[in-house]
Amino acid sequence: MGNAANYRFTFNLSAALFGPIWLAARGLWAWFWPFLIAEAVMAVQICRGLFGNLGADQLARAERLAAKAEERFQQARAAIEEGSINGEILMNSAQSFQAGALKAEQAAAAAAAEGIGITIVGLVLLVAIKILQGSLANWLLEQRFMQWRADRSIRCGLSAMSASMGALIMALVYPLAAYRFTAAEPPQWLLLFPADRSWHSGLANWVDSLFGWLTLNGEGLFDGIRDAIRILLDATEVVLVDTPWPIVMLVIVVLAWRLAGPGSPCSPSARWPIWPCSASGKKHGNRCPAGHRQLHLCVIRRAVRHLVCQERAGLCHRAADSRLHANHACIRLSDSGYRLLRHR
Repeated sequence: MGNAANYRFTFNLSAALFGPIWLAARGLWAWFWPFLIAEAVMAVQICRGLFGNLGADQLARAERLAAKAEERFQQARAAIEEGSINGEILMNSAQSFQAGALKAEQAAAAAAAEGIGITIVGLVLLVAIKILQGSLANWLLEQRFMQWRADRSIRCGLSAMSASMGALIMALVYPLAAYRFTAAEPPQWLLLFPADRSWHSGLANWVDSLFGWLTLNGEGLFDGIRDAIRILLDATEVVLVDTPWPIVMLVIVVLAWRLAGPGSPCSPSARWPIWPCSASGKKHGNRCPAGHRQLHLCVIRRAVRHLVCQERAGLCHRAADSRLHANHACIRLSDSGYRLLRHR
């Protein structure tokens, strides 16, 4: 794998079998959670197909409609016996309820028949996830190894503690998720968070009072921050907009001359930002158009970049000159010693 430029297919059977537990043991927690969620979803689908009462809601609806139909039949018989004109209307209503109950029963039977298909789809997708884990495991482990070579503080190898934590998380997530979506009537403690509703209002009132206190007591601080930002923006506007354009361009030309050499102000790239300002100077008075502020900033940014590069180059040249002078001094000292010994 190390000779491959990108991903190369390999298969790790242990990673495919143990899944998130293997990822947790290897410290690959960034990949542990996505695969944990994917496997939990597939486990829920399999449990729904095997143990879930898929037509429970339709069966409950059918029972309610059947009870309503039986009630209307009794009312219709009583009305017919009494000779009331509502007997026929109640009978039609009872027949409508009975037809609805039959349709609900048929829908419940169809939903129950889909359980096998849901189970098969869940198993196929779970196998696909396992294959994906096994095919990515060695590549992820190699990436982890490369990070460890760069930073030896990263934990390496298998960790029994991390594996136990991953197994505990799986043991909590899978059964709870499967029971939540499989049971016909899950318990309320699993559906609702155990929190007192009075906490919500109390916490909201505390937050409102906190912001009210900050508004009253921190008015000076907030005003100071606002004034500082306003002063900075006004100063920037004065420097870049209200200052006469010849002054701004003179500063840019001097900076370019100091940083890049005497030839740079005379180059077309240095004269280019001046031409539009000089052409429109009469039209806008002594102010450079606002559209050319970006040109000035670009030139200043390039000038600063040249300054940094020139300073680094100057340091390198000075270091080289120092080494050259030291070598010359050593040579002169050696020549002087040789002459002295020869003279003696």
